[in-house]
Formats: sequence, C-alpha cells, structure tokens
Amino acid sequence: RAAAAGAPAAVEEAGCSHLHHGPGSTCSLEVGHRPPSRVRSMTHDMEHSAAAARLHDGGIQTITLRTSKPLDLEKFKSFMDRLLWDREAHPEDIYRVKGLLQLEGEDKKAVVQAVYELYNITHTCAWAPGEARSSTVVVIGRHLKQALLETWFNECVAA
Repeated sequence: RAAAAGAPAAVEEAGCSHLHHGPGSTCSLEVGHRPPSRVRSMTHDMEHSAAAARLHDGGIQTITLRTSKPLDLEKFKSFMDRLLWDREAHPEDIYRVKGLLQLEGEDKKAVVQAVYELYNITHTCAWAPGEARSSTVVVIGRHLKQALLETWFNECVAA
C-alpha cells in the first residue's frame, strides 16, 4: 500500500508491520525480518537490478555509492530526505534506492529501500565474525549527478 502524501503507512509483511516514509514523516530503525541468506545476496541482487535498468532505457542511470567507514544514521536519513524530497537542490528523478548499511555503533547490518519518495531503513542480521563491514547504496533514476550524490553520501560518514 502506498502512503498518503506526507503520511507513513504501515504495511503488513509476514505478520510484521514496517513503516514506510514519505515527506514530513520521521524514520525509525526497525528490527528486520529478512533471512541472513537473503541479506548476503542483496548486493548481488542490486547489481543485477542496476544492470537490468540500464538495458531497458538509455535515459535510466545507476550510481553505486560505497564506503568502508561506518555511517551516522541521522546524517544518512538527512541524505535520503534530500535525495528523495528536495527537488530545488537537484532535479533528479529517483526511481529506486537499495542498500546495505554499516551504521556507527550497530552490531547488525541495516537495509535501506526506497521507491520514489517513500523509504525505510531496517535492521537485519549481525555482521559475521571477520566479515568486512561496508556500506553500498545503489541509486536508480534519471538525470543523476554522480559527483553531487557522492559528496552527499560521503557527508554521512560518522565523525
């Protein structure tokens, strides 16, 4: 179900309620309900989604943002707000955002998903012992400005 303009809508998914966000709502980090094997395959899935998007329409672009440094959750939410809702700062048409996040002070991975102006951030499974921690975010849309998005994303790194 889509949220009304500016209001979050609860979506029932396998007995769990996830909050999807639109302009003017707040984002809370929720416990995820995604099997660990699915989380591990997300990066692979994101790469295939990005490749498929490039094949369908020459005007659709894909940008992958990466960092090995932990992200500050509040800064990342500000990045998502600006990316999806601030049309004056940038005229991009954002279709999808998918990512696996390493958040400062968190022992669990987090997943971000967005469709147009709605997004959510969800906790998933714990990082495996010895697993390289990093954040990868894939942005799919039109008229994307890679340098600007990279600058905004890098501003999310925890101090």
